Amino acid sequence: MLSILREEGTIHKADWIDGSIVDWDDNVQEYVRSKSHTIALKCIDKNENMSDAYLQEVK
Repeated sequence: MLSILREEGTIHKADWIDGSIVDWDDNVQEYVRSKSHTIALKCIDKNENMSDAYLQEVK
């Protein structure tokens, strides 16, 4: 995992091994998942004085 410290918080890079849920399979009664992929996790340390650019990046 890669971590980047920024003024507004910390950004972590991680591998989502199971993948996101894309559907439900009624036959086997379980979720259908996408394949694994890399995601960004953002931890916001402060909520005051956040720049508009950072908030747009979080979207």
